[in-house]
Amino acid sequence: NVISYGAAISACEKGLQWSRALHLLSDMAGSEVQANVISYSGAISACEKCEQWVTALKLFEELCRYFRPDEIAFGAAISACAAGHQWLLALRFLEEMRRLVVRGNVVTYNSAMTACEKNSQWTRALQMFDDMASLQLR
Repeated sequence: NVISYGAAISACEKGLQWSRALHLLSDMAGSEVQANVISYSGAISACEKCEQWVTALKLFEELCRYFRPDEIAFGAAISACAAGHQWLLALRFLEEMRRLVVRGNVVTYNSAMTACEKNSQWTRALQMFDDMASLQLR
């Protein structure tokens, strides 16, 4: 069932087995088990942790075709942006969260700040830090 697949994908994330996580995600369709935001988010995180940020962002794009992403899915995608030094895309995802009225959290903003920091965008990182205070996220 979807809970068992989600647990297995989460184990792949923790074990740095990104390709196995992708395999499990694709197996879900063949097993007539409906993937959900949680299973996609786990696979995205597994890819991000293994520096497969391009694959992670493709999965996020796929997730968005079928589901409304939540703060966990956005957080995983923004972490992938940080891993791939994609600060502009991380900021776009934050803006998309606002547009969809998905409340960010400390992890989401920290990941976006990391993406900016890795690209010497320190003024933007400091602006996000201030945004966190105004959103009461500290």
